[in-house]
Formats: sequence, C-alpha cells, structure tokens
Amino acid sequence: MRKIQKTHEPNSLTQYKRNNPTHQYKDLKDENVRQDIRQTCTEEQYYLCAYCCKEISGTNVDTMNEHIQPRHHFPNLSMDFNNIVASCNAKGHCDGSKDSHILLLTPLMDECETEFKFKINGEMVGKTERAKQSIDILQLNQRKLCESRKQAIANMLYVQGLGNPIDVEDDELLQSVCDDIMMPENGKLPAFAPAIVNAIKNWINS
Repeated sequence: MRKIQKTHEPNSLTQYKRNNPTHQYKDLKDENVRQDIRQTCTEEQYYLCAYCCKEISGTNVDTMNEHIQPRHHFPNLSMDFNNIVASCNAKGHCDGSKDSHILLLTPLMDECETEFKFKINGEMVGKTERAKQSIDILQLNQRKLCESRKQAIANMLYVQGLGNPIDVEDDELLQSVCDDIMMPENGKLPAFAPAIVNAIKNWINS
C-alpha cells in the first residue's frame, strides 16, 4: 500500500449531495457522478489500486469505487469522499475479496507504508497483526498477484541497471533509484511502485 492523500471531492458529487441530502451511495444512479468519483480517486492515487498497487485506468473496465469503511457497517459514510478510494476489480483480491470486512490498517493511514514488507519474490509480509489481517482480508498474497509483483520488481531492477541490489554498495545511488521510481510521470506511477521500492530497501537491509 501507499499512503493516499485525499483531495477535494469532485464538483458533481458536491452538487449531487446538495440536491439529495438523504441519499446513500446505493441511491446514486448517475454514472457520470460515479465516474467523476472514480477518476478523481484514481488521479490522487497516481493510477494505482489503493490496496495492491497494480495499475488501474480509472474507468469502470478495471476500477471500482471502494469504501474503506464498508457501507454495510457505516451507511452514514457512504457518500463521504474521504472514505472512498479507487480499487482494482480483479477477481480474488482487493475489492473482490474485501466484502464488508473492516480493515484495521488502511491506505489512508501513515502506517500502511511501514507495517508491510515486500520480498523480491513478490511476497507481502505483515509486520503487525493488523497488517497481517489486511493481507488476509484483501488476499494480497494471491498467487497471480505475487507473480505480477515479482515480475514488476525484476523488470524495474533490469531497467535501472541494478542487477542484484545487494551488490550495489552506493547507498546514494540506490536511494536515487528509489526516488526516481516514486516520481510520477504524467500523473502516473509505475505498477507496484511502492512494492518495488520497499522490496529493494528490505533486500539491502536484510
């Protein structure tokens, strides 16, 4: 995960809530408003899924408006933009497995960047019980997802010319590479960018 800094809600959502003050998200039938929410969340997440950090397009083809605090338990937050993020709609993980579970560690918390550890083989490890819970609920170690992360890490190491980071003794170089990976280009980050940087740093420090 990467900490998400929420921005201002889209004007269309503000207007909709003004005109329909008693509505919940389930009452929102206007696909244009739903798309504005989806696109705004995607942009503030640099086109990465809020949970697994795979690339998303911001359209309903592969992107969902996901409520951090489930609508089933918190209907009063269903129209709160600060409770909505963009999630991939892949089967078996993220939005596809969360259902109405309550996460104790979310991408809206600073700790989401420190309580997870990524390995070069694509595996995700929770350093705390709540991190382990999030991994289990969101199925972030699903086989296909791990393989995608592993491939993304290997590709980035090759592109950056690092080979085996353990063999690179220049800490400033490695930090520069990590900074470059986390620098958005045209408003987008590479797929799994937070996992790649985390894996490189953990491998070096192990």
